[in-house]
This record gives sequence, structure tokens and C-alpha cells, in this order.
Amino acid sequence: MASKLISILRRNVSVLSDFTRPEFIPKFSPGTSSVSRVQPQDYTIDCSQYQLNLDKNEVLRERISDVFKHTGLVYLTNTGTVNAITLKNTVRHVMGKEDNYEGGGNPRASVDGVFDTGVSNDQTIHFHHEMQYMHQSIRTIAFMCIDLTPGADGSTYFSDNIAYTDDMRTREIGRKMEKGVRIVRRWTNQEYFKGKSLNNYYNHWQVSFQTDDPDVAEQRAKALSLVNLQWDSLTGLLSAEYYPETFEYCPVIDRNLYYRTISDHALWFDTDKNVAHVPDQDRPQIMTFADGRNFTREEIIECIEVADKYSLKLDWKPGQIAVACNYRFLHGRPGISLPAEGIRKMGVVLGERFDRMGPLPGKY
Repeated sequence: MASKLISILRRNVSVLSDFTRPEFIPKFSPGTSSVSRVQPQDYTIDCSQYQLNLDKNEVLRERISDVFKHTGLVYLTNTGTVNAITLKNTVRHVMGKEDNYEGGGNPRASVDGVFDTGVSNDQTIHFHHEMQYMHQSIRTIAFMCIDLTPGADGSTYFSDNIAYTDDMRTREIGRKMEKGVRIVRRWTNQEYFKGKSLNNYYNHWQVSFQTDDPDVAEQRAKALSLVNLQWDSLTGLLSAEYYPETFEYCPVIDRNLYYRTISDHALWFDTDKNVAHVPDQDRPQIMTFADGRNFTREEIIECIEVADKYSLKLDWKPGQIAVACNYRFLHGRPGISLPAEGIRKMGVVLGERFDRMGPLPGKY
């Protein structure tokens, strides 16, 4: 299968739209007040009065902690700085130890001392929990705007996972997902690509597992509860499977919440210009039900619509930062079309990593 994937990647594909399924693109239409648990005034903090000592102001720190505890989302505006380290330090006290993204799905470069988003502007990002596709995930995630062309719409969307959980539990597709899913992940081999013009890949195992040693990569993959590891003898492509729990216990609200969205399906790559031409079954990541059955078109659309229903929109200006609880909120965004020479420079901070424990009895 890996060799087949490489042969597919060699093709010269010029028309991305041939492989895009418009019905699988979220509408990103923020919910109305009647369905939204949180409103902008609940999570927005105007930092105009804290600009002189933004990352050291105890009053601001307490406000951030209080809003984060009660809402799970904090959005800082009018910070007076675009310094990524200052912005990161301002919210660090609610994020815990910073994570290095080992085992992550997409390659992330450093931007001004924080991670970049790891995806191109024109790619649609489906609603998801960060690192929901492996046994170790993160408790929090922060996004900051470092630079943005005036007038450009580079918004990020969050979806209320408490409302999403409650809704999915009433649906047949939700009950099916609660019985389990199977995720297949694939990483290309960086060495195989050396000297080749082939640049259509998603992530190399050397980058994801932060090692050039296949044995170490295997050890780190197994530590993340990935199973059925296989190496392609020709290309060095690594594949593995993961069977996650659909629920995860959220200690902040003492309740089990969904920790699963349709984003781990191969549809994630529908707008990725490097991978969109690859058939679903050969893409870098696919998701089926635990017994191997595929999701139907209708089931996929339903999952997308439920997450969209409880979404809210955060517009960006340089110097703004948002930190979200990775249990209580999903995040995503539509593809972004910037004007010629336009800029959208975002930074990402990953919070404390934790071992998933699944649901606790009596906490639904």
C-alpha cells in the first residue's frame, strides 16, 4: 500500500477541485445566542489598561484564570504588543508546561519563538481537538496573531464541545462513534525524498517523532498507544493504528466529554494541495469505525454540521491572543484567501501534555 501511495504522489495533478468534496466543507457559520453557551463578553478581556506590564500584571493574571476556569476560552484584545514571547507568557499560567508536539500529525516550524500553525492558509481546517488522534493529547492551546494584512479575513473558529457532546449523544451517528473508531496514520520517510523533486507529502516520521532512528521512532510511537506498526521496505514509510476512546474525562468540569470529531477522516486532506489527489484509503490519515466499516456520506455531513452549529468566530488583529481548553472547545477555520503579498502570521502554543484516560463511570 505504501508503494502505491508513492506512485500516486508522483502524479502531476493540476486541478485540485477535481478531488474536493464541497459537501464536506464546514459552513463556519457561528451559532445564534439560542444555541451558544458562551457569548463574546464571557471570554473577551480588553487589555488596554494592562499594556505596560502585560505579562507580569497580577490583576490581569487573575482575570485570565477566572475567565478560563468558568468559560474555557480567553480572548485578549488591545494588548499593545506583537511580541510572541510576551503574549505567550501572558497566558502561560493557565497552560501548564509547554509541549514540544512529539508525534504530531503535521510539520510545525518555529515562528518568533512559538510554533506556526503547520498548514497552508488555503486549506480548510475541520473542527477538532488538538492531537485527538493519539493517546497523549494536550490540555490547552493558544493562538496569537503576529501580523495580518489589514482587511483580510483570517478568523479562527471555536466550537463549544459541551454542547457538541450533548447533541451528538442524541444521534445515531453519535451512538455509533461511541462504540469506537479506528485511525490509521502514515508518515513518509525523509531519506526517501532526498534528491527527488517529489514534494507531495504530509509529514515525515523523522519530523513527527523527532529522531532519525527507526527503532526510537517505533518506541515513541508505541508510547503513544499506536499499534500494528509497519514499515514499507521500499520507501521507509511508517504506518500505525490507534483505537481511541470517544469520550475523555474533563477534570475541570468533572464530566466526560466527546474527544472525537470527523476531522480524523481522510476528508481532512480534501483541500491540502499536496495530498488531495490521493484516494482516501491511501492518505496520511484515515478513520473508520472500529470494525473497519467506513462512514457514509450522510454520517460525515451530520458530524460536520453538529460541530458547526455550536461555533463562534474570533477575528484577528496583530497582538491578539486566545487560549482555549482543549477538552471544552474544538477549533478550526475555513480556507483563507489573502490578497497578493498579503500576510497572515499566526503563532501557536501547545499546553501541558496528558495521557488520555477515557471516560469515568457516572460522569456523563
